Amino acid sequence: MIYYMFEKEVPNLNDSVFKVMTTLFSDSYFSSFYVGDKFLKEINLFEYSTEDAIVVGDIIWDLAINEKRDLFY
Repeated sequence: MIYYMFEKEVPNLNDSVFKVMTTLFSDSYFSSFYVGDKFLKEINLFEYSTEDAIVVGDIIWDLAINEKRDLFY
């Protein structure tokens, strides 16, 4: 059921279904994958691995956290 729900939203789910499907939604791997996947598609890059999306997502989350931290200090 989860695979069906995300098939259109996150087509890269097909690349490593087991890895992503066994990750809890609250896990940072899934959130990094989701954010990285959305960003890479936004810049019209469609050929990438799940690991690439996770790395990009980690970078985006780090930038967002540091930016928010800078606003308060």
